[in-house]
Formats: sequence, C-alpha cells, structure tokens
Amino acid sequence: MRLISLFFIVIIVLIIMWFLTQNADQVVKELEIFQYSFEDVDLIKVLFGTFAFGVIMGFLIPVFQYIGAKGEVRRFKKEVKKLRSELNDLRNVGIESELEVEEDLLDDKEAEDDLADDSAGSETEDDNKAQ
Repeated sequence: MRLISLFFIVIIVLIIMWFLTQNADQVVKELEIFQYSFEDVDLIKVLFGTFAFGVIMGFLIPVFQYIGAKGEVRRFKKEVKKLRSELNDLRNVGIESELEVEEDLLDDKEAEDDLADDSAGSETEDDNKAQ
C-alpha cells in the first residue's frame, strides 16, 4: 500500500514540475497578498508558493481535527468512567437492599415466632394456673 501511495506522490510531483517548466518564462506583473504588493514575480514562484500553502493547510487542518478528536475522546472516557462508577454504585445498592430486605424478613419472622412462643407460653401458664 505504501508503494502505491509513494508512486502516486511521485507522479503528482512530476506533473507539478512539468507544469512549472511550461510556465517558466512567464512573469506576474503585480501580486498582492493581504497588504503586501510584489511586482514582476516569476509565475513559477507564485505557483510553487500556492502549492506549498495548500500542502501546509492540508496538513494543519487534519492536525487540528485530530487534536479536537483527542479532546472529545478524553471527555467521553471521563464520562464512561463516571457512568461505570454510577452503575457499580447502583449494583451495590441493589445487593445491599436485598440483604437488608432479607434481614428485615428474618427479623420479622423471628419476632412473629417470639410472639407465637410468648402467646403459647402464656396460654400454657394460664392453663397451669387454672389446674
């Protein structure tokens, strides 16, 4: 794959060089870039400068997109970590609630057994006193 991309890069550079040599004898009378003014500039220099500017911008735009994407990934990882922590807390709350419910049920059952024993015991005491 690298060999194919290198081949296309070489072809593009050769086409650019051929295009520049075709315009070697031409001159731009006046060139204005922002507030600067240049006179009698070779067309080759203008074309090469334009190409270089395009290559630099073509490199910088993805770099800024990459940096922005890294920040977004960092933000998403932080959010995932927070959500996992919340999920684990919710899972633990469920287990603790079940344990508390089971303990409450056992306590209620023991209390009922104690009441049943107390009422049965008081009935036997009443029966013993009556005899």
